[in-house]
Amino acid sequence: ILHVNGGTAAAATNGRNITLQAQNAGTGNQQGGNILLMPGAGTGTGTRGAVGINGVPGTHYILYGAAYDSDQYVGFEQRSNSTTSINLNLIKSRPGSNITSGDILGDIGFYGRDVNGDASAGARIRAQSTGTIAPWQTPANLLFMTSPNGVTIPVERMRITSDGDVGIGTTTPAAVLDVRKDQNIATLVHVTNSTNAATSHAGFSAASNLANFSLTAFPSGSILTDFRDRTVLNALAGSGIDVVSQTVAGHTRFF
Repeated sequence: ILHVNGGTAAAATNGRNITLQAQNAGTGNQQGGNILLMPGAGTGTGTRGAVGINGVPGTHYILYGAAYDSDQYVGFEQRSNSTTSINLNLIKSRPGSNITSGDILGDIGFYGRDVNGDASAGARIRAQSTGTIAPWQTPANLLFMTSPNGVTIPVERMRITSDGDVGIGTTTPAAVLDVRKDQNIATLVHVTNSTNAATSHAGFSAASNLANFSLTAFPSGSILTDFRDRTVLNALAGSGIDVVSQTVAGHTRFF
């Protein structure tokens, strides 16, 4: 049954699909009519209404929304005794072929409207394919973007590559964690513990099977293989700790 309140709409079926089409919004209005699914409000001892997907609301999959007080949300709920839950899948396809490297697989955008009603993105999470696409194989990078003051399009801040490397301030991380920021002041990574317990401390921990560790300093623009002669702290299993200057000549060794 289709009920229309205060407007016109059309419903049709071809034996397989059901089509609901809202009315045109009118000449000069660029926005078309909306299809609204409006669950009944929960009153008394009852519960709020819901829209059932693949089942009766309250028994299987439920799509529901709320906009009351300060709580506004859209929820997807699976009611079952299984260990699984809802999957939200954004799928990119190219008719008759594989997708290609660089295709955007999906975006999640966070928008705000200005006084004129125009919406602009304040942040975005994006999945983008990369490398070789093959049957059942879609390597992808995950990008995190935010919009700074005075910029209308979100700028990439961090990415997780298909290989699992994390780049902050770089789109091509050269290590497991690569942090870069080009500026005429110090670029620092802070580790802080502000508690007062006797066992509290802040530090950096590194581990390897051979108990080898190095702290390296090298100039901007160097590639990682350059740092062998610029190690400022080197700890090798069974060999003590070396504290070395940034030049090849002159170093101090502690055992």
